[in-house]
Amino acid sequence: VTVGGAYADLVGNVGATGATDNVVIDTTNPTATVVITDANLNDGDDSSVVTITFSEAVTGFNASDLTVTNGSIELVSSTDSGVTWTGTFVASDDFDGTGSVTVSGAYEDLVGNVGATGATDSVVIDTTNPTATVVITDANLYDGDNSSVVTITFSEAVADFSSSDLAVTNGSIASVSSNDDGVTWTGTFVASDDFDGTGSV
Repeated sequence: VTVGGAYADLVGNVGATGATDNVVIDTTNPTATVVITDANLNDGDDSSVVTITFSEAVTGFNASDLTVTNGSIELVSSTDSGVTWTGTFVASDDFDGTGSVTVSGAYEDLVGNVGATGATDSVVIDTTNPTATVVITDANLYDGDNSSVVTITFSEAVADFSSSDLAVTNGSIASVSSNDDGVTWTGTFVASDDFDGTGSV
């Protein structure tokens, strides 16, 4: 505030201008951004670094100020006096969908301005383990008809699957293949010769 206009005392003497004083102002509310480093998580890699970056240093912030969906967050801390905070997001087990981390709790900058909430980021999660069913088409095999189609159907597409992943008793399967990108696999079970009993895949 500076005295800059004309004024006079009660007998008409004109006053001097230029008197001034200053005050430091910070009424800016801090804001945040959230970044989950990995775009996808699965059973083999079910965790990711999460970085929460504030527009200025903040206090009163910890993991309880984060809303986490379909996972958990661990070890939230700052190494630069409160501007950047990192933690580890761990995806929920046996889940297929989206997880997220959102700033939802109270925090302030160093002079007490309350921070904005709502900053968020998400990650695609698939920690659901695939399952399989096996069907041997024929119920009985004998010398005149000693082979049967075997169908292995997975709950979702799989990779790196072959006949070596099958335990076959009292027979054999030379190879299996899929024509629908890995969901359904078929092969031919051939019963052992000169055997009377049960075979399995």
